[in-house]
Amino acid sequence: IQKADYYVRMADVKLRQKQYQSVKTNAMQAIKLNPKLGQPYMLIAQAYAYASKDYGEDDFDHAAVFLAAVDKLQQVDPNLTAQANELIANYSQHFPDKSEAFFRGITEGAKVTLGSWINETTTARFRPSK
Repeated sequence: IQKADYYVRMADVKLRQKQYQSVKTNAMQAIKLNPKLGQPYMLIAQAYAYASKDYGEDDFDHAAVFLAAVDKLQQVDPNLTAQANELIANYSQHFPDKSEAFFRGITEGAKVTLGSWINETTTARFRPSK
């Protein structure tokens, strides 16, 4: 448990240093050591969100990162639910819109794979209508 807490603290430091890949590496180590922790998932989600503009080549790629971020936030423990729900509401505003997905042939519910250090597969969802 102490070692898991150490990795959480390291992930938090790396987040502040904008070393997003290291955030994920440290947070995943914490999860391996203590799967009940919710904070590592929150840190990974924040790293994804902060790195979104640097991922991919276009607006769809940048927005798709927020899908994976929300997936991580949905895995936090009940103690962090309020904080996670606030981030989910914020990040959902950055989801791809339907027109961006249309040009990629992606429909709601389709699988979207994010490569590079993110290395996640998520489900396509779209920005809420205004």
